[in-house]
Amino acid sequence: MESELLTIREAARRLGLREKSLRRWVSLRKIEYIRAGERAVRISSVEIDRLIESGRVPRIVKPTPTKGRNAEPCLPGGRQRGTENPPSSEVPIA
Repeated sequence: MESELLTIREAARRLGLREKSLRRWVSLRKIEYIRAGERAVRISSVEIDRLIESGRVPRIVKPTPTKGRNAEPCLPGGRQRGTENPPSSEVPIA
């Protein structure tokens, strides 16, 4: 994968950030950068891709509702289907 060097403006645009925020990240060393001269800063496109991937949050599958309009049908007594005869660990008292 070929790496491209981006200016702060270009990198901020790719990340959807303000330039000021990205400059703060550079000053706090929260992002890897290359100093090109006394004041010029460049950020590798690979670093931008890494930041995007590391910030990706997996989707959470919502559990099936047990109450309300969208609830799964219940058995009498409010028990869920599949729990009709749960295994009993208790010994019956005679």
